[in-house]
Amino acid sequence: LETAQPKYIHPFIPGKDSEWATSPLISRQLDLIADSTSLTDRQKVEHLVQAALGRPARDQEIDQALLILKNSTNQRTALQDVWWSLLNSVDYKIPLDVR
Repeated sequence: LETAQPKYIHPFIPGKDSEWATSPLISRQLDLIADSTSLTDRQKVEHLVQAALGRPARDQEIDQALLILKNSTNQRTALQDVWWSLLNSVDYKIPLDVR
């Protein structure tokens, strides 16, 4: 079944390109998410968490990310900050073959 939510970023797959998280493709996809008028801020955050961590977002993660978005004048930059915080979180797993 198709979901109503667009799927812009695909999760990290172990064994794939180790440059995935910083690729131009991810940058373009962050732009798509930031510019989306069909996604709420909460959905944007949920999408980033799912893509980065491979699991649904926790309430605390959503609240913290929404605070970043609320206090930013540039949503694209704020979403990029959320993305990087997720990639630097304890929950983000880098496959052994990439280390």
